[in-house]
Amino acid sequence: SKHIRFGTFDEANPYAALAPSQWLDDDEVCWVYYRQLSGGRAVAHLDSGELDVAMLGSTPYATAVARGAALTAVAVLHNKGTAQALVVRCALHGPQDLRGTTIATPRYSTTHYILLAALDEAGLDHVETAELPSAGAAAAADRVTVVTISPTEIEAAWSAGRIDGGAVWGNTLVNLTSADWGGSPPSRCQP
Repeated sequence: SKHIRFGTFDEANPYAALAPSQWLDDDEVCWVYYRQLSGGRAVAHLDSGELDVAMLGSTPYATAVARGAALTAVAVLHNKGTAQALVVRCALHGPQDLRGTTIATPRYSTTHYILLAALDEAGLDHVETAELPSAGAAAAADRVTVVTISPTEIEAAWSAGRIDGGAVWGNTLVNLTSADWGGSPPSRCQP
């Protein structure tokens, strides 16, 4: 039988039931599911031939098509609505409080581009890096440091207090909003 390699995310949605149910499999086709960390990585796997089909956010899809990738949209699975968010530690109350912070997001994801647009809209300078700052290192006081790392790395960095926030979705969003930030909270935070 032919195998179709399908890139999916760890979101709680009805289509997530397809993988364990084998509902789409038949005598001629077997669907094999691969968890993707971000839309940008899913596009890279499509480009390299490692995936045949993938779920993508609008930004990774539009970026890939704009650079000439041979992709075709076949369906809109869901409207993101409030499924994506910027989660920050308790002492940050508005955009101007983001100066001097480190915010993490998966590179080339929809949340990456939404974060960059929000920083621009707020008039906040930022610098991007793919490396977490050293433990205890202070971010530049006059700008936001945007760290592009995987959702798993974002959760670990949040728990360790190495980032001040994350622009995320899915299980990572749930985990950041339900887990305590691992840093030392300023006195103006409620316990």
